[in-house]
Amino acid sequence: MTSIILILFLLALIFFWQSNRQQKAAGLPGGRVIYSDTHAWRNVEKPLFYPALALTGKPDYLIEKNGQLIPVEVKSGRAPESPYDSHIFQLASYCLLVEKTYGKRPPYGIIHY
Repeated sequence: MTSIILILFLLALIFFWQSNRQQKAAGLPGGRVIYSDTHAWRNVEKPLFYPALALTGKPDYLIEKNGQLIPVEVKSGRAPESPYDSHIFQLASYCLLVEKTYGKRPPYGIIHY
């Protein structure tokens, strides 16, 4: 019986370690992934929608950290010297969508290249 408990504990530890490794590799801050537009963490969620502006969007990740919601947009390719304006506007739109959907204004968002 003790060996089964030990094996289950070790499996849980390995799963936790692997999950943290994946999160860091994806450029995500610490916290809980509550929304994902990729299949890496969970099934793809439905888009966020703000009817007053007919604005729809799907951030790659939405992280809950210390009670705050942080949208994360992951871009492929090399990182530019500074973020492109279109990427900044996209992230700002996600911040608005998060505020209107969840009632919490994100303190910031992350663009990860």
